[in-house]
Amino acid sequence: MPDTTYVIVDLPEFLSLQHLFLRMNFSGQRAIKAHTAVPVKLERNAFNLLPVQLLPDAKLSGDSFISHFGLSKTTDFTQKLVIANRFFDCCGLYLTGQYSRSDDITAWRPHDLLYQAVCDQYHEVKALDFHIAGNYELIASSRPR
Repeated sequence: MPDTTYVIVDLPEFLSLQHLFLRMNFSGQRAIKAHTAVPVKLERNAFNLLPVQLLPDAKLSGDSFISHFGLSKTTDFTQKLVIANRFFDCCGLYLTGQYSRSDDITAWRPHDLLYQAVCDQYHEVKALDFHIAGNYELIASSRPR
C-alpha cells in the first residue's frame, strides 16, 4: 500500500530471508531498511526490518499490530515486552496462535497472558477458530484503553 510504513520484528536469520523476499518482490517500489543498532529510526513508506534483540530499546507505534503465529510462539520476555508497550498503541490487532486443546476456545497454550492483555487493552475483541484446526485468531479494534 502506498504511504505505509511496515515494521517486521523477527530473529536476524529470518529477517535475512524476509529481506531477500522483499527485494525480489518489491524492488524499486519500496525501500527496505535493515536496522542493526539503537536508536531505531524508522524509514517512512518502507519495509523496516528490526531484529528482536533491539525491541526493548525501540520506540514504536503504529496503526495495526499483526502477528501470524509469531508472538504466540515467542518467549515470555518478548510477550511481556509487547504487552508492556500496549501492542505499540496500535488501534487494530490481528494475532494467531495454537490452542492447547481444539475442543475448548478458552484452553490457550500458555497464551492466556496474551489473550488477557488483548482483552484488557482493546474495546472490541473477537476470538475465533482459525481455518487450520487447533488454532485461534484474535481480532481486536479501537484505541487501546
